[in-house]
Amino acid sequence: MAEIVTKPQFKNSFSLLGTQQGDLYIVDKRCLSHLEEIFENLILEDRTLRTYRRAIGFGENIRKDLIPLLINVRSCIAVDEATKIIDAIVKILLNLTAPVECLLSLEHESQTDVGRHTIFELNRLLITSKAAFTNNRSTKAVVDHIKYIAEQASNLNNEQCESIHNCLLLLRNVLHIPENPFYYSSTSPTSMQNYIVWNLFSQSMDKMLIYLITCPQKVYWVSTMVQLIASLYKDLHVDTLQKLLCLWFDTSLSESSEDNESNTSPQSGRSGESSPVVTSDPTSDSSDNSSKHTGPLKMTLERHKNNTCLFAVETISVSHKSSNANAARKYSIDSGVCLEPVLKNMKRYVPIQISGSKYDVTQLHSKGETVSTSSNDDDQIPEKPIHHFARLGLMRSHNVSLLEKKELKRKKLVKRSKANIINMKAVLHHIPTDEDVADVLKEFTVDLLLKAFSILVQDLYTYLVTNVNVSMDISHFLWLVTYFLKFATQLELDLEFINPVLSYNVVSYLVFQGISLFENFQISCRMSHNVKPCFRRLHLVVTAIREFIQSLQKYDETKHLSNSDHARLLILQRQMIELEELRNFFLLLLRHYNFDHHSNAYLEDIIVTNHHYLLLLDKMSKTEGVKVKIKDHLKEFATIECMRLYGILLENFQGNRNHVNDCIFTMMHHTAGDLENMATLFQPAILRTFSEMWETDFKLCDDWSDLIEFVIHNFMNVSKYDSALNTAENCSTYGLACHFSGTNEMENGLCEQYSQHISISHTTKSFFSTASSAAHSNYIEYEIFSNEVNLLKGYFIKDGKQKYLLWLQKSVLEARLCKLIVTHERSMEYQSQILQPVTYYNTVLNLPIPLVPWTLEQTNIIKYQPFVSLLLHFGFILPGDTDNIFIKIPNFWTSKDMLDIAEQLGPIDYVSPTKINEVKISHRI
Repeated sequence: MAEIVTKPQFKNSFSLLGTQQGDLYIVDKRCLSHLEEIFENLILEDRTLRTYRRAIGFGENIRKDLIPLLINVRSCIAVDEATKIIDAIVKILLNLTAPVECLLSLEHESQTDVGRHTIFELNRLLITSKAAFTNNRSTKAVVDHIKYIAEQASNLNNEQCESIHNCLLLLRNVLHIPENPFYYSSTSPTSMQNYIVWNLFSQSMDKMLIYLITCPQKVYWVSTMVQLIASLYKDLHVDTLQKLLCLWFDTSLSESSEDNESNTSPQSGRSGESSPVVTSDPTSDSSDNSSKHTGPLKMTLERHKNNTCLFAVETISVSHKSSNANAARKYSIDSGVCLEPVLKNMKRYVPIQISGSKYDVTQLHSKGETVSTSSNDDDQIPEKPIHHFARLGLMRSHNVSLLEKKELKRKKLVKRSKANIINMKAVLHHIPTDEDVADVLKEFTVDLLLKAFSILVQDLYTYLVTNVNVSMDISHFLWLVTYFLKFATQLELDLEFINPVLSYNVVSYLVFQGISLFENFQISCRMSHNVKPCFRRLHLVVTAIREFIQSLQKYDETKHLSNSDHARLLILQRQMIELEELRNFFLLLLRHYNFDHHSNAYLEDIIVTNHHYLLLLDKMSKTEGVKVKIKDHLKEFATIECMRLYGILLENFQGNRNHVNDCIFTMMHHTAGDLENMATLFQPAILRTFSEMWETDFKLCDDWSDLIEFVIHNFMNVSKYDSALNTAENCSTYGLACHFSGTNEMENGLCEQYSQHISISHTTKSFFSTASSAAHSNYIEYEIFSNEVNLLKGYFIKDGKQKYLLWLQKSVLEARLCKLIVTHERSMEYQSQILQPVTYYNTVLNLPIPLVPWTLEQTNIIKYQPFVSLLLHFGFILPGDTDNIFIKIPNFWTSKDMLDIAEQLGPIDYVSPTKINEVKISHRI
C-alpha cells in the first residue's frame, strides 16, 4: 500500500483535481478525466486487499481533495460542467463509503493477520469519511445538487434520476457508518451522527425527501429512500418518539385554534409561491420563545451501537403502547364453556362448576394502565419533567372533553397536512444534542405520516411484487410498516392517510414473506449457516403483523370515522378472517419454535400477536355471514408442544407485563375449559410456575387464580388413580406425569416423551431424502400399474385419511385459480374471492408453490407412504429433490395440468363450490 501512495500517478490523480489559492478554489481543466481515472482504479482494485481505497484512506484524500472540490466546484466553473464533476465525485464517494461487509467476507478475512489489518484500515477509512461529512458545507453541496436537478424539469431523464439516486445512496452510506466513540468523547460534545442529521434537516432535506417520495420519478429510488429514512432514525428509540408526539399534541391543546401556529402556517403568505424543494423558513411547532434551542423534552436517549449493515436492517422496533385497555378482551367460543370461580381457600377445595358463560379480565388493568405488546420494555426511557409552559397548557386543557381533544387533534393534523412549508429549526453553528435531533425527527415523522408514508409503502409494495429478480432486503419494507404504523394510530390519523397501508394487499404480503422467511430460516439451520439475519427478518414479520392488527382494532373502535370508513374496515376484517394462512401462521411458528436460535422476545411476540388475531376472529365470528369455527382452530393450540411454550413464557410471570400474562392465561383457560384438554397443562414447568404464583405475593386476578386452583386440584386428584391411567386409552402424554412419585422421576419421564415428540420435525429431511427410491421400490407392493392413483386412493380410504386428499386437491385448485387470474392480469380480490397469499404471490413471482403443513396432522401425512407415492406419480417437487423443506407445486404446470390432477384426486364438487365454479369459468376464457 505504501508503494501505491508514493507513486506519482496516485499523487497526481488527486493533487491535480484543484488547488486552493487564498479565498479562491481553482478547478483543474482536466478535473473530470482525473475523477474518471480514480473511479476506474477503484473498480479495478484488488478485491481481497483493497489496496487502492486503503491508500486513499491513508492519504486522507477525501478530506483534503474530494470534499473541497465538492464544496467549491459549483461556484468556480460553468453549471453544466460543475454538475458533471459533482456526479463523478458522488460516484467515487459512494464507492468509498460502502460498508466493509459489502467489500470483504469478514468471517474469512478475520482469520488472518493480513485480513484483520485490512478490515481495520477500511473501517478507519469509513470513520474519516463520516467525519468529513460533519462539515455542514459538504452535506449542503449534496443537498443543493439534488435540488438543482429536481428543479430542472418535471420529467427527469434516466441520467438525472441516476444522479439523484447516487446522492441518496451516498447519504445513506454516510449515515450508516458506525459511530467513532473517541470522536464523541474527546473532540466533540455530540456525535457525528447528530451533526450530520442536524445539518441535513437545517438544509431542508426533510422537504426534499417528501418531494422525492411523491414525485413522478419516485420508483427510481423507492428502496433507497426507505434505507435512508431508516438510517436517520437508527439512534432514536421508539419510546422517545412516542413521548415527543404525545407532548406535541398535549401542548397544542393549550393554544387557541385561531392562533397563528408557526408549525402549520406558511409565513408571509409565501406557501403558494415556494418551490417544492426550496429551503423552508426556520420555524418549529414545538420550539419555545427562548433564543436558545434546548429541545422540548429532556431525556436520555439509548444508543443502539450495533455495527450491522444497513442493507439488512437488523435493529427492529418491537415496542408498542396501546392506549386502550379494552384491547385485553377475551376471545370466546359460542358453544364453549368456561371456568367459574372456586373457593379461594386451597385447603378447602370444592369441585369447579362449568358453565356456558365467557369470562372477562378487563379488571386486570388498573385505571389508566397502558397495555403494551412490546418485547423490549427493558429499553424504556424514564420520563423527566417537561417545560413549564407544557404543564400550564395541560392544566388549561384539563376541562376539555375527550371528544373535543380528538377534534382539536384532527384539525391540527388536517391543517398540518395542507401546509407547504415543512418546519425546520435552522439554527446555524448550533451544536445539536440528542434532544434536538429527536425533536427534529418528531417534526419530520408528523409530516412524513401526513404526506408520504402511505405513498412510500404502496410504491415499495408494488416494487417488490413486480420485480421478480429484485435484490432488495425485505427488512426495509417490514421495518417501515412496523415502525411508523404505531405512530399513525397514536396520532389518530384519518384513514385517508393510511388506507394503502391498512389494506388487504399489505397484510397478505406480510403473510407471504413470513412463510418465505420461515422456510429460509429452516434451511439455514439445516445447512448450519448464520441464522441471525433470517431470524431478525422473521421476527420483523411478526411485529409488523402485530402492528397491523392492533392498528385495525384501534381504528375500529374510533368514533369519529365516517360510515364509509367503518364499512371499509369491516370488509378488511372479513378478508383477514378468510385468510387461512394468516390464521395458521402463528401456529406454524409455535410448532417450530427453536430453543437454540429463537429468543423469548420472539416467543412473546408470537403469542401476543396470535392473541390479538384471535380477538378479531372471535369478534368476526359473531358477524352475520361469517362462518368461522374458532373452536376447531383453538384445538390446534391445545397440544403438548404449544402449552409447553406458553408455560415457558409464563415462567417469567413477574417480569412479564400483565397483558402478556393475560394472553397466556386466556389460551390456557380455553384449553382447560372449552376444549376439555386439561391434561396438556399437567407439565412440571407449568405446575411449578402455578405453585410459585400462588405462594408468592404476586397479584392474581380472579380468573387467573381460578384456573390455577382448577388445574392443581385436578392434577392432585388424577394422580391418585395411577392404575386407571395405566389402562386409559385416551391418556395424553402429560397424564404420564401422574405415574411418577417424585419430581425428578416425573421430569425425566416427560423429557423422554418430549424428545420423541419433537424429533418428528427433524426427521422430515431424512425421510424425503429417501422417499423417491422408497416409493419406487414399493410400487410392486402397492400394485401400481395403469390404475395406480385409484389404488393409492384406496389406501387413504382404508386408513380413514380421505380429508388429506381433499387438502391436496384444494391446494392444486387454489394454485390453478391463481394461475388463471395472474395470466389474465386480474386483481387479487377477484369477484370477492380471497386468494391465499402464499399461493398467489408465488404465482405472481413465477415460483414453485409450497404445500405448507400447518398442523401436526398435516406434518405427519406427508410422511405417509401412499401420500408420497401419489406426489411422485403427479410430479410434485419433494424436499428430498431440492434444498427446500416444503412439498411444492411446480411453477411450469399449466392450468390444464392442475385441473387434470384435481379431477383425478376426486370429485371437484367436494371442495369449495364457489372457487371451483370460478375455475371452470376461467378455464373457458
